[in-house]
Amino acid sequence: MAGKDSKNKANEVDTSGWEEENISFPPYFTFQAVGEYIIGSLEKYDARDPEFPRYVFKAAMDTQCHQGKKGEEKAVLVKPGEFFTISAYGGLNPEVLQELVGLPMKLTVTGKRDVGKPSPMLVFQVLMSPESKRLLAERRLARQKEAIAELPEGLR
Repeated sequence: MAGKDSKNKANEVDTSGWEEENISFPPYFTFQAVGEYIIGSLEKYDARDPEFPRYVFKAAMDTQCHQGKKGEEKAVLVKPGEFFTISAYGGLNPEVLQELVGLPMKLTVTGKRDVGKPSPMLVFQVLMSPESKRLLAERRLARQKEAIAELPEGLR
């Protein structure tokens, strides 16, 4: 038997020293100004809610995020190794980002571009370590070889 009213305390597992793990939607980071950045590794694209697609990152540094509904959100500090999300901003190319899954990066807002919508589109820059760039080049080469192998014999 488990739970708050458990009567067999002798068989309980000692959970002192255990740490909490977030199992709900991760907190979110919102870029608002040129110069803002995050450092972490992209884990995946999350489109479970088609009205709010987002990218899931694993933090490499303390990152000030929010959790909860807009207007009722609460500030949350995400620690290194924990997950947070960012919106699927129009200035982020999903095909390129898919190549970067698992690689550490610094994602910075470098500008804003007027695209005739209510708010300008954010322009981003990605910085990566030499090791991450090497791994990315290897991934791209492998993908290119696979694509070539799929071509009909006469087109290779």
